[in-house]
Amino acid sequence: MEFLYPNFERHSILKKELLNSVRDYSLEYLNVKYDKYTKGIITGFDLNVIDGNLIEISKGIAKFEDFIFIADKKAKIRYNQSNKFKSLKIVLEKDTKIRDYDRYILSYKLDEDLQLHINEIEICRFKLMEGFDLRDKHKSFNDIQTEFDTINYLNSTWAGIGREYINPYILKRFANEAMDSNLTNMEDIVFCYTCLNEDKPINIELIERYLKNRQNLSSKTELTKEEIFKYLSITLSDIKNKKKEKTDYFEEDKLLIL
Repeated sequence: MEFLYPNFERHSILKKELLNSVRDYSLEYLNVKYDKYTKGIITGFDLNVIDGNLIEISKGIAKFEDFIFIADKKAKIRYNQSNKFKSLKIVLEKDTKIRDYDRYILSYKLDEDLQLHINEIEICRFKLMEGFDLRDKHKSFNDIQTEFDTINYLNSTWAGIGREYINPYILKRFANEAMDSNLTNMEDIVFCYTCLNEDKPINIELIERYLKNRQNLSSKTELTKEEIFKYLSITLSDIKNKKKEKTDYFEEDKLLIL
């Protein structure tokens, strides 16, 4: 997969390939819109495990430093059983040897090195044991963090303003399970509706404020992705067990003013 980025220079020949590139990709619009975003996935790159030990990767848009790449084709990558964590990464390389273009090449790889280089973005990670199948469907919210044989999205690199965001799949899974518990707390209801209504990632500061308020956390420091998942799990358990510290806005004889 590659993209030809046109270099318009004075006295150069205007080739049809250059015009086609401009037609197909509104790059400047994307650059302006996501200028303040960190490196990471903007949308797409959804996964589907299919027969033949293959993972199918959907189309998507990702930001690498100052360049936004549109992956306009699906891709497949083969996986195997190794009993070790592997990171499914998006890798972007730039070929500067061509005179008229900046040529960007996007590829995917499964890597036992869980650290990311400057030109890499993580989609997911998993540890597949011998004799087992890889699962892309989760039985519950907590199943997202199951160590073996399950795709884990917690460390996926999602672009955000100032900080990386959380994969929206995680928040939708939380919201769906919470809504199944007949919510009565207005704070929970609003947060869950927000999670379900957004196709794009939710601002991570909003998630932090909800969790710190819901769990009475006094810390002013930023929560890591692992901490956010932990407190989402605790909050979901509280919701299912009808445990709450906040006022139930729908208690009898109480008036809710909006």
